[in-house]
Amino acid sequence: MTQRRLGIGIIGGGFVGCFHIRSFVGVRDADVLGIVSRSGESAAAAAALARELGVGEAKAFESITEMVADPAIDAVWICSPNFTRIEVMEEIVDAVRSGKGELVGVACEKPLGRNAAEAARMVELARQAE
Repeated sequence: MTQRRLGIGIIGGGFVGCFHIRSFVGVRDADVLGIVSRSGESAAAAAALARELGVGEAKAFESITEMVADPAIDAVWICSPNFTRIEVMEEIVDAVRSGKGELVGVACEKPLGRNAAEAARMVELARQAE
């Protein structure tokens, strides 16, 4: 029985998101399959980068909810700017709790929040999606 590769969605198509996409060159058993960004152009460019590097057949999504709802996406990497982290996590949790999609994990580029209160809120949101 062969195990399916982990499908990764990247939230943020800018410098940090592309840095993470490049890092997948050294990762086994996972593929970058989706990108969502505040700019459709940067999402498309980041998806093209993933395909060019051979780290997955990534496609650009219009929203986090749409990406989480794709059954090929198993986990998401939050690589968007710090000031968006709470809003991003709220959308992820809403998509999962409403049954629109399932995830096995969420990774967040550091820092978790801009201050201790935001970091605590991120942890609280993660627990809501368990």
